[in-house]
Amino acid sequence: MKDYLQKIDGKILKWAYQIKYKHTVLVSVLIFMGDAPFWMLMVLVAALAGQFFKIESLSILANLLIVGLMFSNIVFSFLKKKIKRKRPYADEQMQELLNLKIINRDPKHGSKEFESFPSGHAHWTSLCVCIIVYQFGFISLLLVGWMIPTMMFLRPHLGVHYPSDAVAGFII
Repeated sequence: MKDYLQKIDGKILKWAYQIKYKHTVLVSVLIFMGDAPFWMLMVLVAALAGQFFKIESLSILANLLIVGLMFSNIVFSFLKKKIKRKRPYADEQMQELLNLKIINRDPKHGSKEFESFPSGHAHWTSLCVCIIVYQFGFISLLLVGWMIPTMMFLRPHLGVHYPSDAVAGFII
């Protein structure tokens, strides 16, 4: 079963990585939008807007995001430290198996070679989008829901995560 899942992981990684890549401003923005500092900034914006404009739902959102990020990061950090999985660009054995040379297309965020599992970008994005949808309902899903599949695709496409890393980040 493990070998079967690794094969699927490798095939999806190869597919995502081989899609034509061009580093654009949009790619940089998407990378930033998946990172923890972006979501911390969103917490701050929600908290300030909630207080300044007296919008209780934004204040509640800020509190939910803070609590969600705190507790989920305990699990996330534990897994990141315990499981030392090489990132695809640093895994020569996987590259040989896939017959594919993978480079790190996200050197600012994917530079730690042994911190592939789980994907922080997929984790933070999924958590925060789910909290936003919980707080504001279906209309918010239409506005921000696209971020989850985008981030889950982007990390393998950049060569810094396996698809299973992104799925694990989503599940956490």
